[in-house]
Amino acid sequence: MFTVSQTKKLARIVSYIPQSFEPSFDLKVETIVSFGRNPHLRGLGNLTNEDYMIIDESMRLTEVYGFKDRPFSTLSGGEKQRVIIAKALAQEGKILLMDEFTTHLDPGHARRVGKIATDLVRAKGLSAIAIFHDINQAVEISDTLLFINNGRVITSGKVWDVVTPEIIRQVYDLKSKIMQNPVSGLPLVVFYD
Repeated sequence: MFTVSQTKKLARIVSYIPQSFEPSFDLKVETIVSFGRNPHLRGLGNLTNEDYMIIDESMRLTEVYGFKDRPFSTLSGGEKQRVIIAKALAQEGKILLMDEFTTHLDPGHARRVGKIATDLVRAKGLSAIAIFHDINQAVEISDTLLFINNGRVITSGKVWDVVTPEIIRQVYDLKSKIMQNPVSGLPLVVFYD
């Protein structure tokens, strides 16, 4: 078990973006983003001017500043995920863990939220670990892929090195054809029977 001090130290290193987030109370967007600063507070201390500047910057970077005073429950799925990304950014961890963070979003919102996350990871120089079930989405936003099946690592490496029909069959038990995506130039996996 971690002590409060150890938990705060870990939270200053690792930020987490879950699949979904539904707070018990209907809080304003700015309040939720401000929770990211909790690991940096001393005891039950108040937020400083520096904390508020970090919160504002995080909301601007994720394009949620315009609705910072809205209740979280009034937001769309994509807006909610951007708020959670803003909260993770405000936390200022060096490692970002993303657990299927676009799962409940339509393709348009999933692509936009994914792009915001990856652009911010690169701009801020963060390390990011993301879990995906959608192989094509993983390919589009990842530098390196790690395939796991039944708790066992199958392979890892650059996308063109590890996205093969053999690996896809081993991981998903499906036949596939790998093509080059005409827009991104990355592998595009097409499944068939």
